[in-house]
Amino acid sequence: MKKLFLLFLLPITTLAQIDSTFLYFEENLIDEIENLDFEDEADFIEHLSDYLEANEKININDLPPEIAFSVLKMTDYQYYHLQKYIAENGFLISIYELATVEGFSIDFVRHIESYVVVEAVEKKRKITFKSLFKRSKHKLLIRYSQTLEEKAGYNKERRTHYIGSSQMYAFRFNFSASEHVTIGFSGRKNPGEEFFKGSQKQGFGFYSCHLQVKKIGILQSVIMGDYRLHFGQGVIMGTGIFNNNSGEIRKTSSVMRPVTAMSQSNFLRGTALHLGNYKFSGSVFYGHRFFDGNVVEIEPEIFAFEGAITNTGLHRTETELIKSNALFNRVYGTHFHANFKSFRIGAQMIRNEFSLPILPSGRPYQYFDFHGKGLCNGSVDYQVLIKKNILFGEIAASSTKGSAILLGTILKVDPRMKLSALFRHFSKNFAAFDGKPYSKNSKLNNETGLLLISEIILTKKINLIALFDMYQFHWLKYLIDKPMPHFDATLRFTVSLSKNCVLFLRYNYKSQVKNFRDEHPYNQISETEQHRLRIFFSYSFLQFLQFKTEISGVVNNSIETRRTTSLQQKFGIVAYQDIGANLGKTGLDLKLRFSLFDTDTYDERLYAYENDLSYTFTINSYYYSGCKTNFIVKWKYKWFEIQGKISRLVYFNKTQISSGLELIDAPHKTEVKMQMVFKL
Repeated sequence: MKKLFLLFLLPITTLAQIDSTFLYFEENLIDEIENLDFEDEADFIEHLSDYLEANEKININDLPPEIAFSVLKMTDYQYYHLQKYIAENGFLISIYELATVEGFSIDFVRHIESYVVVEAVEKKRKITFKSLFKRSKHKLLIRYSQTLEEKAGYNKERRTHYIGSSQMYAFRFNFSASEHVTIGFSGRKNPGEEFFKGSQKQGFGFYSCHLQVKKIGILQSVIMGDYRLHFGQGVIMGTGIFNNNSGEIRKTSSVMRPVTAMSQSNFLRGTALHLGNYKFSGSVFYGHRFFDGNVVEIEPEIFAFEGAITNTGLHRTETELIKSNALFNRVYGTHFHANFKSFRIGAQMIRNEFSLPILPSGRPYQYFDFHGKGLCNGSVDYQVLIKKNILFGEIAASSTKGSAILLGTILKVDPRMKLSALFRHFSKNFAAFDGKPYSKNSKLNNETGLLLISEIILTKKINLIALFDMYQFHWLKYLIDKPMPHFDATLRFTVSLSKNCVLFLRYNYKSQVKNFRDEHPYNQISETEQHRLRIFFSYSFLQFLQFKTEISGVVNNSIETRRTTSLQQKFGIVAYQDIGANLGKTGLDLKLRFSLFDTDTYDERLYAYENDLSYTFTINSYYYSGCKTNFIVKWKYKWFEIQGKISRLVYFNKTQISSGLELIDAPHKTEVKMQMVFKL
């Protein structure tokens, strides 16, 4: 294949001020793409964006743990000694005073000084009903998007077609009063759904809302409406907040976060209460949700739920409407947490109940999947701080007689070197619907593995993260008819070439197996070795122009055992150039990207994070041969902002895109998006 034409995208000139915080986010998201929960990540990114936007800079004297760990990349050891220093000596008066705190260095201070501010924290005054609504903030977001080419599903002459229009409409309203009250309300109409008629007479196909009151005495938080939870290491209740390939293998804190969702993602709708203080706290919660799927009659007037449990929120056809809200799920439980000087322990119990029994699957690889009407989970998590080293873990059990063990350690062997290890074991019959710890399996069972990470500061300008993951599935998996060991290895370099010039270089090796069929009547196993290389370059000379360049490549070596052994090599490559211009006083912010890609098959697809409208989150996969262009314009004036995006994807070797109702009878796809944001 001729892929050399992509090389012209190598950087020629680039000018930008680099926001290294979000460069870290982007790198970790790409690294974690295969196990990513997009909705959880999008929600988390928006949560951080709102926090940073509201605070402009982070006050080091009033630092929430999730911001310390996720944004400033502090360790538990650093955060513990920072809080201890403030308790003993009072608030910091200079950012450089931080260098005198145990665990911090002047290099770390210089790295974060652009994002933090040192201010005294106001003494908390007596809370009254009137004071709750002082310094209130309002934000209204209205969003529209559409694909310009007509998809097959919008042809009403087809027997099966979409019943609604091709536009997507969404809105979100958020209100916050001081730091104690937040209210959110949102709605979304998906492409293909009806709007204020037919099956959607209520308007939007999906609504979300919440009311949260927090930080009043021992009341840490009470949420009524939609919310997400994360306990311990996330084995039985977790979110998809990324870590792992960034060198951090540990979930950092328990979280109870309200949700004003713009998609029907995995959250609970009900009430959650969190009481206590830093040392002792507890939570109770009740929530419910609906899943789409098939209901079958197993005996006269006795019904059950069959097939995959999904929650896409798409109700575009008569079939999807019939399957909507077929299964009701009730979830309730409790969580307790104790935090001592260098030791933390937590315990949680969760119960899932379903309106219909879930049928066992007839496929061999799903033999151990959950079936029944109820599931109980319990777990205990801990974290121990021994000098600069951390021991942590979570041990869980399920009512399916399954067990899960997650044990980890983080060792600071040298100021320039950190070693981490994470052992995981999920038995074949373990089940946890809301668990999201580190795992290579899409379902939380049937896996044993050991993850090793070494993080080394080679020089003042070069950091290295080396990752080795050895794991095995003990039973069959989808498209894998033989349990076999797997191995992943990743090397990632971060090079600060200058103050405004950063280079990321990542190499990944993966061994995996997959079924293939030859002259035998049963499946054979093909062994595949995959090599991925990603180079990401960002640098700057002027204040208002921003340029980024990325080149990613993949090579798959597949060995198929037939009468003779043959080695098949397949390739893929993608490259893009970003150009951004922030025109300051005019309020204009412009972004342009041009991408080229070429892969032999879908298996060589490559991923890239894509700039989008504010509060949206996009990672695209590129496969086959083609190009894509995106243009984003944002204009901000005081309390009002309007944004627009147009993107066009063109394939060089295809005459159609997608299939079924999503089929576009053309080699190109054009999407437009618009968004208005009002802030008062």
